[in-house]
Amino acid sequence: MNKLTFFRDGLVSSIEDLEMLAQKKTGKILVMSDSHGMDTDIISEVVEVFGQDVDVMLFCGDGISDIGEVIQEALANEKLQEKLPKLIAFVRGNNDPGSYVISAP
Repeated sequence: MNKLTFFRDGLVSSIEDLEMLAQKKTGKILVMSDSHGMDTDIISEVVEVFGQDVDVMLFCGDGISDIGEVIQEALANEKLQEKLPKLIAFVRGNNDPGSYVISAP
């Protein structure tokens, strides 16, 4: 992923990657959820091991700040950013706060 773009609806990708994914007939999805504030190093490790092998990572909530921290870290860590799937989609779970912050440069 060469340029992260944040969309209002819980999508993180680049415009180019979104357009490429729209043309695909099949794809691989990595689904995660319920990290509940655990050590984000575990999520980073999952991304490093599986991120390049999937098209989309879907985070289903209850720990949305965890995935936000990993995305935030990837903004400053080019090696991690290269391992991110082409699209990250996330939703707020019932145990997540009403808002979250990801600071993009």
